Amino acid sequence: MRQVAFILAVSLLAACASTPEPHYYTLDMTPAQDPAAEHLVRVERFTAAEPLARRNILIKKTPTQIEYYVGHQWAASPAELVAEKLAAEFGAGGKQPVFTLDGEVLAMEQVDRPRGADAHLKLRLTVRDVNASRSAAPLIEKVYDQTLHAESSTPAAVVRALSQTASLIAAEVARDLRELAPAPGQERTHD
Repeated sequence: MRQVAFILAVSLLAACASTPEPHYYTLDMTPAQDPAAEHLVRVERFTAAEPLARRNILIKKTPTQIEYYVGHQWAASPAELVAEKLAAEFGAGGKQPVFTLDGEVLAMEQVDRPRGADAHLKLRLTVRDVNASRSAAPLIEKVYDQTLHAESSTPAAVVRALSQTASLIAAEVARDLRELAPAPGQERTHD
């Protein structure tokens, strides 16, 4: 019995010693531009699709296979990080918001390719007038999807590229808001 306990204790210590120290990542919260200069947006509730419930960074190995990094994790949930990044991009600067933005993170992942990796971010976003109730029809309800090639297949490079994809989505939302409600002094463009 003592031998079994000793073997179990040694096995447990070996397993602990071989577990890598976790590395934590967040999106770069530095705004890439100032899309909020014309339209102020208050970022509200975000959720994430089921595969993003874990904090481990998701890797899409093939169109039908996913994995997660063992020692590379998000510092917060993907939904929290995306909401914080968009809030940084649409920073109100103490001004009164005109729109509310909420949504769901559908994909936030590394996509392995034969020559490297891509960073893929896909969001379903809803924009409402700040004075409208949650039951009111949204002004915009749209899926925004951005993919950028990462500098390398490392988690750090993919996270940098994911930060850039979030900035690109914020710029796209800003363009949609300009079409919806031109800033004072601007006229709506017609296609």
